[in-house]
Amino acid sequence: AIVINQKDGKLFFHLKPNADYQLDPTYKDAFTIVDFDGDLYFIRNELNEIITMKISGSRARNVAFKKLK
Repeated sequence: AIVINQKDGKLFFHLKPNADYQLDPTYKDAFTIVDFDGDLYFIRNELNEIITMKISGSRARNVAFKKLK
């Protein structure tokens, strides 16, 4: 599972055990994944709730992950 969490006022992308990548904001709902050479952004619905996360990297573009409730 991919988890986004907050530590010490910063967001982190947790992909596998003992691998947390810091997210640096680039614009509203979009981030650069530090040390992962990728980008991440969130898609919101009409109620302004995050429903999808898309990740792009060197070998893949806009890979979508739907939020589990």
